[in-house]
Amino acid sequence: MDDDSEPKTWVSALKVLIGIAVFVGTIGFGLWYADQMPWSSPALEQAREQVRKKNPNAANAPDTSWGISKDSPLRRPP
Repeated sequence: MDDDSEPKTWVSALKVLIGIAVFVGTIGFGLWYADQMPWSSPALEQAREQVRKKNPNAANAPDTSWGISKDSPLRRPP
């Protein structure tokens, strides 16, 4: 009988599938855990209240400061 030092193909394929399953499971668990986090916290509410005290109009105005989504990739000349 010929004893090869290389593992059989199905063993290698099984290891790859187990690795992929562990990777996908880790990502899924991380996303689930992030989804379970609270959307507000006492520190966040305190920060919002300080902003409202400094600028009372900030609560009513829409936030347009986050600009990368509204930037055009093509610059138009004025």
